[in-house]
Amino acid sequence: MAAKTFLTQSQYESVQLSLKNGSSAADVSKEIEGYLSDRLSAHPLWRKARPVAIGSWARHELSLKSDIDIIFLGDEKTVVQVTTDLTSEGLRLRSRVP
Repeated sequence: MAAKTFLTQSQYESVQLSLKNGSSAADVSKEIEGYLSDRLSAHPLWRKARPVAIGSWARHELSLKSDIDIIFLGDEKTVVQVTTDLTSEGLRLRSRVP
């Protein structure tokens, strides 16, 4: 599996299969977005952290090794909790909170 990806092994393999079967870049990005959204929205404070997708995610151009760019508009305590929890679950996040 790729060294840097937020997908599970089975998700990664599914996306690889989609690519081999000739799926369009837009369809592959949509598949990846679905996996990412499912993972992030499973966190109980996700919506409260008020995330806003930016970068390739906002443009619907996610790839297997995309960086996940998010701006959080929620309160600092909630954002710190969400980012700490997701990092401890293995999602590689770089974040900065004032």
